[in-house]
Amino acid sequence: MINLLASVGRRPAPYAALAAATLLSASPALHAHGAPPRARQAFALTDPGGGDVLWALSTNFGVMSQSAPSRYICEEAFEAGETYIMLPVGSERWVSAGEDRVALSEAGCQIEVVHTYALPPVDAAHRAASDEVIVALADATGAQLHYSSDAGRTWSKLAVDLSDLRPTGVRFWGEGQVALSAFRTPDARRGEAVVAHIDLRAPAPALNLFELPAERRYPYLLAAADGQLLWHAQGPDAQEVYWSALSALPDAGAPVFELDAWPAAGALSTDGERAWLSGSEDNPGIFTAERTAPAQPPELWHQLPSEHHARCLTPTAEGLLICGHRATDGFDLARLDEAGEVEPLVDFRELQGPQSACRNADDTANLCQAVWPELARGLGIDPGAFEDDEDVANTPDVGSAPDASEGPGQAGEPGCAQAGGSIGAGWWAMIAIALLSARRRRR
Repeated sequence: MINLLASVGRRPAPYAALAAATLLSASPALHAHGAPPRARQAFALTDPGGGDVLWALSTNFGVMSQSAPSRYICEEAFEAGETYIMLPVGSERWVSAGEDRVALSEAGCQIEVVHTYALPPVDAAHRAASDEVIVALADATGAQLHYSSDAGRTWSKLAVDLSDLRPTGVRFWGEGQVALSAFRTPDARRGEAVVAHIDLRAPAPALNLFELPAERRYPYLLAAADGQLLWHAQGPDAQEVYWSALSALPDAGAPVFELDAWPAAGALSTDGERAWLSGSEDNPGIFTAERTAPAQPPELWHQLPSEHHARCLTPTAEGLLICGHRATDGFDLARLDEAGEVEPLVDFRELQGPQSACRNADDTANLCQAVWPELARGLGIDPGAFEDDEDVANTPDVGSAPDASEGPGQAGEPGCAQAGGSIGAGWWAMIAIALLSARRRRR
């Protein structure tokens, strides 16, 4: 668990001043994350005790998994900062690529910072079969790729030339094989789409760069599998989705799908022979298509018999994991089968608080317990109702409690209440409030 005092010490000026001001005056309800609680990305994991597929979920307030679906680990425990991406590297282990560091959770809330860098993350990917993790970093000053071959324990910066490029997406499509989407940054060519391949097994990994037609701009890599890429770019008249064989580039072929806005999500099967797309907010729906050979165009796209709009898509043998919103869909995570039947898996209104490991930390400021009451209030939950309950592995029933975060005037995001420590829970709580109020999110 990360010590709060160390955190204050690293950024003393703004945080200390704000903490002092908070200690001297009462604070209204805070909107620490800048948006109502929402799911960001679902993941399919292999059950180490059998062949079943387990799910894990990253949200804009933390992470959770099927092993304890009503409990979560708050993102504050990872010291992720303003911008972060979280990936599961096991059923109980997470890698957090934060704004300036990588943190690894070994068991519950036992979290360790294992790597640092100077640029914010723009995308990250994990290949479970080979324990590989890669993070793409970028801002106006430059871009980098950082890589781990041991499930996030140790890291190195790749000596890959990304000058004049801004990465937008990174995916593994095989062991040691990475696909990258990016756009040109020089003013004369700004926005021009680029797709690249990197062989990490090479003695000196380098970009194998594919220059795409100049009218294709600002690409994003949605998915990669078995040499197949699903990506989209801004075309002359629409947002265009491409399903390309890496071996066929730079000839991207014709777009396989067109939308008036960016697609919400996309996915490929592990063999690269089937794709899924979730449309935009204005063109909702989940679409799928198959191809029988890499060089052949996909079969006709058709819409799955579901009215849901997915914020994320993750294929499994049992159906699609889809991210929704409790207010409109009745769930935050569900499984969708081919017949259009939806099995709700997570409704944030059924949360019971942080994992017990987060609640029972003895010697450190308990950030997850501190931020839970504000999250609970935003979801219409009594934050004290489950304090003595242990983590449970059964999936909670999806309830119909009102979502307070959807109503007018509600904060809807985590704030603070209680934290442990020798100077007293109340003082820690007010310091934690100050820290969190300084970190208003743009998510």
